Amino acid sequence: MAIKISYSDEATGQILAEDIVSNEEIKALSTDMICRINSVVFFEFHHNAIHNKARQMIDKVCEQALNDQTDTILTKKDKQSIVAQLTSEGYVFPMIKQMPITIKLDIIKMARVKPASERETEEGGDIEHGD
Repeated sequence: MAIKISYSDEATGQILAEDIVSNEEIKALSTDMICRINSVVFFEFHHNAIHNKARQMIDKVCEQALNDQTDTILTKKDKQSIVAQLTSEGYVFPMIKQMPITIKLDIIKMARVKPASERETEEGGDIEHGD
């Protein structure tokens, strides 16, 4: 049984991409997975992979933003706002991984960062990937 995976835009419902995991790929994967491979297993695998990568990149962008001395990614005012928010919640200079996700997401919203594809075009070649 092949499994079709679709990615769609949440707002419009438009299908952005589709992929089919073939019978042979499922058979090969089953040699490494104890549970029976089905659509739920694939959903959980994709869900975990995507959210784990997003968590890693959120931490990386937050670290870059807060360590940036040029105020390019976040303005001094943005940084002061974040420090005030952390202080009001009882945090004193926490490590990035210890920061509440709500504050990390605020940093992401304020951060002036470019997508990797845009940076690669500007730099004319390969860029360092966040792996």
